[in-house]
Amino acid sequence: MMGSKPVRIVCATLLGALVLGSCSSAYDIRAVSIDGHLAFEPLETDVWGNPDCVKWIEVTAIDGPLEGDGRIVWTRGRSNGPCELDFPIAYGGHADDDPSATSYGPKPLVRGLTYEVVALSPGSAYGGGRFRMTEEGEVENLPLTYDQP
Repeated sequence: MMGSKPVRIVCATLLGALVLGSCSSAYDIRAVSIDGHLAFEPLETDVWGNPDCVKWIEVTAIDGPLEGDGRIVWTRGRSNGPCELDFPIAYGGHADDDPSATSYGPKPLVRGLTYEVVALSPGSAYGGGRFRMTEEGEVENLPLTYDQP
């Protein structure tokens, strides 16, 4: 029985890591053009079709001049609200959307600037992606990179 305590500690550690690791998930978001309008959708979904909606989404300029209210160009939804925004999500929303769900914007997007989109889905899932509008007005998705300190 002397060797059973280390085995129990290892098993408990592995079980804890599995439980904590399953508390949240991340997914990639890509920008797309639908009928000439910018929209966002998950790059992939799981076997259950998730994520299929978001509670909150934000688009931020990550380069270019800092003006006015900063770099946020559009925010929609509520981080503590229900999952009301179904994919694909149109930039600026739809004409029949509840106007109280838009917290900020939308500002016009500047061609050539890089933007980051982040979203919060149910169950602590979150998504992100980067894109720019080319000089020709096309959507170009960019790799999501993180600056090293």
